[in-house]
Amino acid sequence: MATAAEASSVSQLAKHNWGWFMVRGVLALILGAVAIYRPFSALFAFTLVFAAYCFVDGIASLMTGIRGAQAGKRWGALVFRGVTGVLIGVLFVLLPMVATATCAFLSILMLAIWSVVTGLFEIMAAVRLRKEIEGEWLLGL
Repeated sequence: MATAAEASSVSQLAKHNWGWFMVRGVLALILGAVAIYRPFSALFAFTLVFAAYCFVDGIASLMTGIRGAQAGKRWGALVFRGVTGVLIGVLFVLLPMVATATCAFLSILMLAIWSVVTGLFEIMAAVRLRKEIEGEWLLGL
């Protein structure tokens, strides 16, 4: 539980930075609206950000693996991870439309699998709870 001094310092911090909270909230709303209005552009941008992340992460893993090899430590997995990250980053930049379509397809596939599994668990819960609660058919539905 927070003490009065901690609550006061948090309150002071919020009072001091309320403008930044407002700016972040407005930017988040704008980003969400643009993503709804232009979903393919948002997905394309996300794909390129992911490509940049993979590339930078791959370079970092390669450097760590090379340092590990020089120190005589286990380094193979880090180098493999680094090469894979760099290749994925380059591939996504060279074929951005293919990468974007693949991301979209895999996102839909994961959503579909999640929906089916969640639905099955909800139906199983409704069947088990049917004698305990009223309106169990709503849970199953």
